Amino acid sequence: MRLFVRPIVLRTARACGVAFCITAGFLHAQEQVEPILKAEPTSTKAKITREDNLRMRYDRGRMLDEQGRWSEALQVFLGILREAPEARGSLLMAGIVLNKMARYSEAVAYLERFRKLEPQDFRGVTHLIQARQGLKDEAAVAALRAELVEMRKRQPAQEGLAGALSYRRERIPLSQQEGGAYMAILEFFEPDLPPFVEWFGDVYNGEGMLQRRFLLGYESSEITVANGKKERIRSSDAMILGEVKTEQDEPKEFIVFERLEARPSYAEARAKFLQLLQRTPEPLARVTVNP
Repeated sequence: MRLFVRPIVLRTARACGVAFCITAGFLHAQEQVEPILKAEPTSTKAKITREDNLRMRYDRGRMLDEQGRWSEALQVFLGILREAPEARGSLLMAGIVLNKMARYSEAVAYLERFRKLEPQDFRGVTHLIQARQGLKDEAAVAALRAELVEMRKRQPAQEGLAGALSYRRERIPLSQQEGGAYMAILEFFEPDLPPFVEWFGDVYNGEGMLQRRFLLGYESSEITVANGKKERIRSSDAMILGEVKTEQDEPKEFIVFERLEARPSYAEARAKFLQLLQRTPEPLARVTVNP
């Protein structure tokens, strides 16, 4: 899963008697996975035809996945892997689709195969985190997360890891229908400011369009350091629960619903996002973004 991060700053405002600003990574709605098929000699017409056939089937699998037809998409990718066991794109996509279907043990198997072939590709790590979290294997999650941090330090940085680190923590179905509405919870963490963790709760409809975006993030301030560079520092251990309102895909307002004195557990953060779906309370404050 390639994640494009655009940092924004919520300008300093007064809320609950405390000045705060929040910087957060706002992630594009769609997962993007480039196809990776094992290269083969193309000296004969028959082999070119086989590659073209695999490519067309792969593209169809991607289309089915985007339509939420995961069972059909999975069969396409598995069919490709029976013919080309090292088809990297299909290994990755099989793991992604199995995660969406909550078949985490099977997802791990395909994602581990992908990692053996592409050990430097961070997408294998992020989707493995999701699968291991589904299996409640916290030790494996911690090790994979540390690996993401190390990947960030390497130069040149991979696209998607150049800024903040984030990954999908969970996909919560909001419909009984496969491919229906869902909430994606994304975890963002900054290894230079431990234990800096924030969560996004993104709500999508059945067409994959982003409907609402919740955020649980730290109160923080912006300071100017050497060479005029601005950095964010945590101003307290308090966290702000709210919703981001956008216009034409640009954040315009942050609505504050609750101020928490200490960082909640993931389970508590998850519950608060789901509660906001059920009932939206009266705002404590509104913060203008990018005026």
